[in-house]
Amino acid sequence: MAGVTSATARSLLLRPSDSLHVPEPAPNGTPAIIEYVSEARAYRLSGQLESGEPDGVLRFVVTSRPVFLQRREHVRAQIDVVMVLASHDSNLRLVGRSRNLSVGGALADFPEPPAVGERLRFSLVPRVGRDGVKGVCRVLRVDDPSGVAVQFEDVTSERLGQLAEFILRHRGGAAGHARRVSR
Repeated sequence: MAGVTSATARSLLLRPSDSLHVPEPAPNGTPAIIEYVSEARAYRLSGQLESGEPDGVLRFVVTSRPVFLQRREHVRAQIDVVMVLASHDSNLRLVGRSRNLSVGGALADFPEPPAVGERLRFSLVPRVGRDGVKGVCRVLRVDDPSGVAVQFEDVTSERLGQLAEFILRHRGGAAGHARRVSR
């Protein structure tokens, strides 16, 4: 993740977060992609990074027109990790695997789907390490035979940051993981 410190029609000044791996210094001309959401639609811009700005700020020089990705408020990424849903009284505990995640919600497979409208606690379990994400969600829909769509609720700015970091760390690894949910 990176914060935009300044923007023009042809470039953005970016301050990388601590979790974003950028070679020091980033060689000028390093290819880069930025994905962003505008008016409930997701877009991708291609460009090149240039170093030389003060305080580790990078200049992203746009080399393409925006490419429309999807018509949603939050960009979804295919991510295959363990997802746990539990009732607030802990009488219900479901363990499944995510298909895709965004900072707004998830689609996952569970052997026994919960009821639509149910409000549950969720945990996203990382493949490696202990930096999982926990919070509250509501079941939006259940698809046959085992797909469960949830919307994250009561999301603070801190939780948004945790979700975004989690997605960036696990993005792109879903293709190599077999589904381990009994249907």
